[in-house]
Amino acid sequence: MLKRAVVYIVTIILIFLTAGCTPLVFEEKAGAETGRCIITDKDGGYIIAGRRSVGPGLDLGLLIKTDQRGHVQWTQTYGKEDANMEVYSLHPTDEGGLVLAGHLSWNQPSDAFLLKTDSGGNQEWLKTFGGSDSDYVYAMQPTRDGGYILGGYTYSVADRYAAWLIKTDAQGKEEWSKIFEDGDTYTRVKSLMQTEDGGFLLAGSAESSDYTQRDAWIVKTDQQGNELWSRVFGEEGQKDHGYAIRATDDGGFVFLMGGTPFRYSASSDFHLVKIAEDGHMLWSRVFESDAREMKAYSLQQTDDGDFLLTGTKDQGSMHSAFIIKTDALGKEQWRTLPGGQEQDTRSYDLEITDDGAIVLIGSIRVQDQEGSRAWLIKTDQEGNKQWAQLFGEEYVASYTLNPLLSLSLLLLVSMLLLHSIGFFVFFRDMKKRAEKRNRWFAKFLFLGPFASLWYVVSRNPVQAERPKGSSLHRY
Repeated sequence: MLKRAVVYIVTIILIFLTAGCTPLVFEEKAGAETGRCIITDKDGGYIIAGRRSVGPGLDLGLLIKTDQRGHVQWTQTYGKEDANMEVYSLHPTDEGGLVLAGHLSWNQPSDAFLLKTDSGGNQEWLKTFGGSDSDYVYAMQPTRDGGYILGGYTYSVADRYAAWLIKTDAQGKEEWSKIFEDGDTYTRVKSLMQTEDGGFLLAGSAESSDYTQRDAWIVKTDQQGNELWSRVFGEEGQKDHGYAIRATDDGGFVFLMGGTPFRYSASSDFHLVKIAEDGHMLWSRVFESDAREMKAYSLQQTDDGDFLLTGTKDQGSMHSAFIIKTDALGKEQWRTLPGGQEQDTRSYDLEITDDGAIVLIGSIRVQDQEGSRAWLIKTDQEGNKQWAQLFGEEYVASYTLNPLLSLSLLLLVSMLLLHSIGFFVFFRDMKKRAEKRNRWFAKFLFLGPFASLWYVVSRNPVQAERPKGSSLHRY
């Protein structure tokens, strides 16, 4: 006991002595930005939402206001130094403010959030939603009663993820939530909209519990989020998602479906699917690619009934943002890579301007710089580039570490844990049977080399009990 007390005292003194030691300073390049969604402001400029990297493994929610040429007028960030926040959905409010949705985490499982700002992007309130495990939101829209509907998926109610729908009032207070749970299928929501009857239409994915099939999944609910019907669409050997869903001028709906082959050596494609009000498919158009992965994330209908699609083509080490124009029946008219073949670009959302032009928001990798930059590009009606703007700048983020203090604290914790473990029946039984090698091996596995060191300097001799009628074997 005296030996152990001495070691404890020496370790505590060592902690106090090393606390004042000069810490090591580590530096990491930061400043990467990604634009996830875009809306056109009432003055003809643009509002962009996404995320900004501000340090090692740390992101803040990002909001940028630009003029009609993409020049920054103001920037706002949201979140805390000990939290990660990503914005995935953005909408204006009737009084001129903005509402953002996504998910955030404080060194713990993620929660969904809804954030309201004034017209200058200043935060007015923040509401979070979630349970004991990770919860995510990827889609949000204002509802006709002045509230909001949010969609994503949750791990808080089952062993794996389940689609999650949340309805709030105008102040972000939860009114109800629904989980779409099936023991044989796991679901998630990536896009949603309110229908004319006040219900909701959700698009996402449904995956089998054995991971052998994942299909695009469309669900219609009533005003309280109760399921009315659901449909799945997919191909064998393809991991499909429903990425974006929109109402069409004729009362039906279109959605983007596509993803990644289970075999990464294969090329992928995606589909534009037209469905009737009851969810039955009217037609489907496939857009083939020679790329390993091709995903379309955003969809808009033009004034003349045609469709514009945007997304990203993955070619291994390079990515290319694309735009595809179709007619009203989904037949491809043209496609283009507005960022060119030589630049590493991604596109996540698009808007159609009053003059029929196209604006995309995404990210671009700049040569000789770490990370990415938010990328806003405007094209004419045929997808020809007019101008582009980059947001964000590279800077160095630093953090410190006192290695001697960390080592001393680790030693103290190791000793305390090992002292507690010594009372376990497992170790006491090995002591009685003098299983020296097994005891050392077990302690090393439990706590590593610090436990072994503690055992060396503080162990007491163990007199093994001789079983009656047998000889004592030592190892």
